[in-house]
Amino acid sequence: MKHFDKNLPLRLLEPCAILVVLSLPFPILLNSYLIFLFFICWLLSGQWKVKTDSFLKNRYAFLMVGFYLIHIAGFFYSTNSADGLMDLEKKMSFLVFPIVFFSGFPFSDRFVFKVLHCFVASCFVASLICILYASYQWMGGDSSYFFYHKLGQILDFHAVYFSMYIGFALLFLVHSLLVQGKTFSVRKKLIYVLLQLLFIGMLILLSSKTMLVLVFFLLAYLGFSLYGFPGQTRLKVAIVTLLLAVLFFVAFMIPNVRSRFKEIVVDEYSQTNPLFLDDYAGYHFTGAAIRLAIWKTAFEIIKEQKAWLVGVGIGDTQDLLTAKYHAKHIYPGDELHEGFMHYNAHNQFIQFLLAVGLVGLIWFVIIMLVLLRIAKSRKDILLLLFVILFAGFCATESVLCRQKGIVFFTFFSCLMVANSQFKKEE
Repeated sequence: MKHFDKNLPLRLLEPCAILVVLSLPFPILLNSYLIFLFFICWLLSGQWKVKTDSFLKNRYAFLMVGFYLIHIAGFFYSTNSADGLMDLEKKMSFLVFPIVFFSGFPFSDRFVFKVLHCFVASCFVASLICILYASYQWMGGDSSYFFYHKLGQILDFHAVYFSMYIGFALLFLVHSLLVQGKTFSVRKKLIYVLLQLLFIGMLILLSSKTMLVLVFFLLAYLGFSLYGFPGQTRLKVAIVTLLLAVLFFVAFMIPNVRSRFKEIVVDEYSQTNPLFLDDYAGYHFTGAAIRLAIWKTAFEIIKEQKAWLVGVGIGDTQDLLTAKYHAKHIYPGDELHEGFMHYNAHNQFIQFLLAVGLVGLIWFVIIMLVLLRIAKSRKDILLLLFVILFAGFCATESVLCRQKGIVFFTFFSCLMVANSQFKKEE
């Protein structure tokens, strides 16, 4: 009988990390099991003194774990313990990934780029599945599956979260092509360009207004501001950016996409601004209008509950919001249309202020500022793009209320920060 290889769990860490990334766009349960397997391999890999010493040296790891501890405290003054426990369970990634990545994880640039390429591959497969399913529905006479939420329906993937994944994958591809393109073969360049075109198409079809705007400006920023390309190269970047602008302009010729942006500036019903109303009976909400109404409602709850400092508790946020929605007669839905009763704050900063107060909000802002500082001080362009993309998304969505957003943020922020620090130490 062969002896157990003590180094096997350590060698399995990298494959498990890759499996976590590959499963990100797919069912939540699969991804959760793989995260658990990743953590178990770390536990079995031993070397506890090295792990402890490495972890204790890292400030970002303490920030992430400390943020989870704030949520644990928020659980104890919640009356809805079931929702509170569910929130703690979803946010376990704030413990798992900092503990693993900042405790002597065997990093290398080769591994990090492999992980990022696997993420691109998983987004490609997910996109392909959604397009094929939409094509099947189109052949049956329903073209609506090519747009917005219905496009990701086969994977149970919310359109705006899908857009965040696709947007980051696109930024990584463009960044890699600009930085390392000279070393690429013609075939590899062609693959990168085709993937970029596919992901731009997916962004257009998914029609997330926030992501379309953020990705376009980040691509322009990436091309013109970060690398200081001289002469001919700058001209090439300008041409590429112009082509992107043309593609996005063409997107507006698609009625479904154009209508998504039109609603921002055109109120077809000539209604009062929702910030000036206390009762929304019969109100026709657009994406922007419902957010304004929700944000106003969230601040009213905080004021009524006198919860500015520590919030109302992580288990009670949705209950209080839903009760307020009913009191304000916000559209509850009917047999054909889904209402807004289950909507969270749709702004991550307001969501944290409501749940864990100024303490939690300031802590989260510090995490984002530290990420920006690390990115700028170490000239880590990809990390900078990631932080700006994520922070911009937080302005219109409560990203860290869903597992798809939590795992995406915690995994990639810890991965890139740990790799950046590893290279600095070397």
